[in-house]
Amino acid sequence: MNTPTPYKEFHDSTISIKRSFTTALIAMALSVVCYLLFSLLIYLGLLSERTIRPIVFIVTCLSTFTAGFMNSKKARQCGWANGAAVGGIYMVFYYLFSIITSGQFIFCLNMMAMILLGLLMAVIGGILGINFRANKKCRRT
Repeated sequence: MNTPTPYKEFHDSTISIKRSFTTALIAMALSVVCYLLFSLLIYLGLLSERTIRPIVFIVTCLSTFTAGFMNSKKARQCGWANGAAVGGIYMVFYYLFSIITSGQFIFCLNMMAMILLGLLMAVIGGILGINFRANKKCRRT
């Protein structure tokens, strides 16, 4: 005889779209702060303009990794799926913001590479977030 799964346990084990949106917005805010910091460093002449593309890739990867990690720390399982969900939402926001700011609908190899790398980093962050949570529980007991 199957016993019903409590709502909280079931809710924590699945992908939460609300949590994914919230985490993606936090990651976007983190990205904006990093971009502003690096633009200030470029403006002051401490960094060259040639560093813009690598900085954008690095900030995007770190932000999606952080988002995947934060999102899956609250889940009980499916860290890769939680990471992919928040990474996908982040990359959709990122691409829409790119279209709005540039005024052009461009999908080039660099954008595709950034989207794939961002998703991959979010999935890795999701997997590590689940494992971090599991290891933390094991250390307490």
